[in-house]
Amino acid sequence: MGGRAVGGAAGSAGGRRARVGAGVVAAVLCVSAWGAAGMGQRAARVAAAYDDYGRLGGLPSAAFVDEFREMHDDLLENPDFLFSFGTALRAAGHYNESNAALREGLAVSCDPMFLVVMGNNYRDLGAAREAEAAYRKAWTMVPSRLYPLYRLMKFCEAEGRGDEAADAARRIVAARPKVDSPAVRDMKTDAERILAKKKEQP
Repeated sequence: MGGRAVGGAAGSAGGRRARVGAGVVAAVLCVSAWGAAGMGQRAARVAAAYDDYGRLGGLPSAAFVDEFREMHDDLLENPDFLFSFGTALRAAGHYNESNAALREGLAVSCDPMFLVVMGNNYRDLGAAREAEAAYRKAWTMVPSRLYPLYRLMKFCEAEGRGDEAADAARRIVAARPKVDSPAVRDMKTDAERILAKKKEQP
């Protein structure tokens, strides 16, 4: 009788363990299925956001700001989108929000143009110190790129800092970019103008 009791208790405990084990497996399967479904939904949202962004042609137009806002959370790892979003916000006059989007872009890209546009935003906000810092950092990131240095030159000229503008101008004139273009020639012509103006000063 005692043996039957012991055997019955053991059988009951084994049954409970089996039921608990089955419950755990079922729960894991449910969580896995839920996670897979969530990942699938996320992937679908991201794919839809890419499609929407592609249909806009990546144009940084102020007219697309609302559309860009809707895509934002799903395209945080796309530097092209973040640059377009930042420049669209700038075109709409939302300089601080533009800089926030451009900072997100810097987290996934080393393109100095993010900093150049940030510098333009700071300049238009009247934050001269921050504007200069952004231009200088953009230039030091890729010294062979003339445009960040050109923006720094123009900033110094606008601030009445002729010596610093001339220093940047000399660097631009002396630079030998790997690829020539009308834009490069225009920047060099403008730099030569600044140097000629500086030479005329007593």
